[in-house]
Amino acid sequence: MEPQTLFPDLRKMGPDDHVFIDLKSIDEEGLPKPLPSKCQDDSYGWDEPHTVRMPFSTSRMRPDGISESELVKNCLITLCTPQRRIEDITTIIDSYQTERFDYDSLHSLFNKQLSSEQRSYNLKVVIPNMAKLALRLNELITKVCLHDFSHLTVSSAHPSVTIKGFWLGDLQPGASGLSSRQRLPLHVPAAFVPSSPRKKLHELQHVNSSPLLYYALILILGCSSEVGSAKWRIPDGLISVRRNCVQEHVDFSALDTPLCDFYVHTHDKIEDTQGRMLEIDFANKNIGGGVLNSGCVQEEIRFTVAPELIISMLVSECMNDHEAISIVGTQIFCKYKGYGDSFVFDGAADSTSIQRDRFHRNLTEIVAMDATRFASDPKKQLEESSIRREIKKAYTGFDHLDDLNRPIATGNWGCGVFKGDRQLKSLIQLIAASAQKRRELHYFTFGDEKFTQRLLDVYKVLKEKKVSVGALYKLIVSYKSEAVQGTNGLQVLDFVEKSLC
Repeated sequence: MEPQTLFPDLRKMGPDDHVFIDLKSIDEEGLPKPLPSKCQDDSYGWDEPHTVRMPFSTSRMRPDGISESELVKNCLITLCTPQRRIEDITTIIDSYQTERFDYDSLHSLFNKQLSSEQRSYNLKVVIPNMAKLALRLNELITKVCLHDFSHLTVSSAHPSVTIKGFWLGDLQPGASGLSSRQRLPLHVPAAFVPSSPRKKLHELQHVNSSPLLYYALILILGCSSEVGSAKWRIPDGLISVRRNCVQEHVDFSALDTPLCDFYVHTHDKIEDTQGRMLEIDFANKNIGGGVLNSGCVQEEIRFTVAPELIISMLVSECMNDHEAISIVGTQIFCKYKGYGDSFVFDGAADSTSIQRDRFHRNLTEIVAMDATRFASDPKKQLEESSIRREIKKAYTGFDHLDDLNRPIATGNWGCGVFKGDRQLKSLIQLIAASAQKRRELHYFTFGDEKFTQRLLDVYKVLKEKKVSVGALYKLIVSYKSEAVQGTNGLQVLDFVEKSLC
């Protein structure tokens, strides 16, 4: 059977599609090869706008004329030798930089949370191999990497970057002491080689001492140390990050499009769909949110269990209202339990069922779309301008550029600290998915059985009354007047149902 092809289709690349792999090498024996085969610009465009400043750039100099890239290399060479304590490692890292970081969470993780066996394995095996792989970064990334696609959107609505996943199998056989099955995401060695878009350098380097970070660190280390069991197969895939832009005006009130099929799940998780659906990331407008600090809610958890997603933070600028960010090909390495304060590591994930497209990308596609923050004034979300903005954002995120028309997996988008109303957000996403002519919208209520049933009851009425996208839009816009008047404390689902019956 012909393999599926996710967007972007690398056979039909445009001028704003940036690929770092020789596509001809994908089906050859061995791992994909970088493109070009050798770096042709040792400065990596250090002084050019819109580029990721790579750590080994020859233009990376201190004001006193000392080559900072050489200091980084020397630091990494030292880290290739196992250290006795985590404090020894952080001292080495601090030795090449003038700014000091807060390592409280990292120290506490190693000294209080990990067993002696786990601590020894990470110090003797995992961290030295992270350093070895980081030393090869300029062999794996061989050309200038853009980080700001916003300046491209005049000519292209879907600029993208495609890279190879990075894993310990890239090291010479036997050199690492680890099986070639043990994959190591790019961002892990990057923790030892500070490199980032200029404006985000301080954001990506600092970590918070929150207790929640213990568990994020455990999961990230678990991606390196837990995946060597026999059930893991050698990964050889690619990862594509693209910015979706929808510029045209859509009059949602005028659409007579019927509502798509709507399914509600109580106990499953969005990420459990395993590539069968388009998975929504309830994102911060700066993708990744607080994953490198203290955040531990939906987006941060997803980036922690699938840390290749952190690559998107390096190549993506802040999202505008008409934009969303898609990441194709990442893999979940670890399981977890809980949410927020109850979030804990729950062992390695199973990769035996992973399916890939023709470019060896995991079929998982995650779309990051940022909701509006209504914490200071929750009633503002009832205004038509706010409703229209949220629908347009979801409409952009739900855009389908391939031929798969996969179902959408979403949930209470922007309903935590942003104070979005989950009833309103469920209808907003139903409108957006239907306007995009998606065949199915799957809504995950995260254990709330009453909300699950309420959504199903109201959707049944909507279908029985043959309510269109435009009609539902007008209904939820008209809800504001009822809410302001405080009519019997009527909630939006009650209002919609009452209006139709």
